[in-house]
Amino acid sequence: MEASALQRKTLFFLHIPKCAGMTLSSALLERLAFNEVYQSTSLIQNFREGRPEFPEINHPRRLKAVVGHWVHESMLPALQKPIWFATSLRDPVSRTRSQYRFDVGLRGGRWPKVDTHEFLERNSNVMSKFLCGAFPSIAADFDNQLSAAKAIISGFDCVFDISEADDSIFDLVKMATGISEPVKRVNDSSHVMAELEVDDKEIMKYQDLDIELYKWFKETVSAEATSKNRVHSREMRRKFAELAAKPFDSGSVIRFLAPKIAEEYFWASEDVEVRQRKLEEKIEFYHSVMADLRKLHKASAWVKGEEEEK
Repeated sequence: MEASALQRKTLFFLHIPKCAGMTLSSALLERLAFNEVYQSTSLIQNFREGRPEFPEINHPRRLKAVVGHWVHESMLPALQKPIWFATSLRDPVSRTRSQYRFDVGLRGGRWPKVDTHEFLERNSNVMSKFLCGAFPSIAADFDNQLSAAKAIISGFDCVFDISEADDSIFDLVKMATGISEPVKRVNDSSHVMAELEVDDKEIMKYQDLDIELYKWFKETVSAEATSKNRVHSREMRRKFAELAAKPFDSGSVIRFLAPKIAEEYFWASEDVEVRQRKLEEKIEFYHSVMADLRKLHKASAWVKGEEEEK
């Protein structure tokens, strides 16, 4: 399907870490207006730039793109339909090595430095975990994480391997923005010299599910395959549509995002106290607004009662 045929859809992109999602996110942030894109790859970036988190967005139907590590099925009902679901995959061993360079080379401040075993354990089967974490209602229908991840992958409109990233990202950016310009590749860890000093076989012990998932994706062509998703399933795509058709529950979004935001605020840098103070000031401000609103409602009800008695 040509990119021009995909326009007028809301892009919903699950950014699995180190699978070329940063390039897409950066391009969308550069090309779309402040209120047209929500990203959750860097929650601390939202704080620093004054961007609202998803529950704070007043008009989510104006969004043209929702992208990031922490997208979730509970966000779907708030978005303008139709929605175009996309994600990307990568060889699990290569993905793990890239993650190590990113963690060691770029995460400063209070981020904990862990040993090799702890790193591998924490980053085991990341692709499967992120897929199931974004769509827990679908994952719950399956007995194991691998089957759930395969089913979820088959429901996406677009799934690309990192080797196909340039063309796929260009199409997605054009769909969301209407702009047909080259997209500059972004690689936050390309200059980092740190390497994970274990052989591939050791990494593979921690990536058993992701290796099976990636092999299945690369070798399978479903009966309902499309040019954008080789393992596409119309039945699973309908399940995505059913999730989007549910009533919007802001509480579900808050329960999903809050712990992610708190963790990133805590570990991102030394000025966690500054962010905490800013949050407390914001809470105090809105409590004051709510108190004044209640006073106005009470006064309005009293005036209305007086007029009715007359």
